[in-house]
Amino acid sequence: ALALRYLEAHAPRFMFVGLGDCDEHAHEGHYAAYIEALRAADAVIGDIAGVLQRMRDGGRLATLFVTTDHGRARDYRHHGARFPESGRVWLIATGDGIAARGAVNTRTPRYLADVAPTLRALLALAPPPDEAPGSGHVMTELLR
Repeated sequence: ALALRYLEAHAPRFMFVGLGDCDEHAHEGHYAAYIEALRAADAVIGDIAGVLQRMRDGGRLATLFVTTDHGRARDYRHHGARFPESGRVWLIATGDGIAARGAVNTRTPRYLADVAPTLRALLALAPPPDEAPGSGHVMTELLR
């Protein structure tokens, strides 16, 4: 609720919202709470998308990226090196500056490290001066 009010009141150029309840419930093994947290996260994302659409209708540029910080093991509880399937994540990108529609297949693997340079490209920001080489690449296949 606080993030939505801030977004509507201040229309920041960039805003990050972390929704960690799903992860906490999964690690605790509370499947019903995990599913409920996923539903709540979906509702929050829908609310954010609604605010961004109203901003776009009013002539503002707005783009939404939704992803996770890691995948999940088949048992839904775990992640990490012992669970290679948890290394796979998804990304949804929509709005101004995004050309891709539907599933995008890439010739090269993409990584979470690619999100930051892609966002910087959308916002026309230079990388930080102390960024290590190879710290991610722009996902040009998504962009206009």
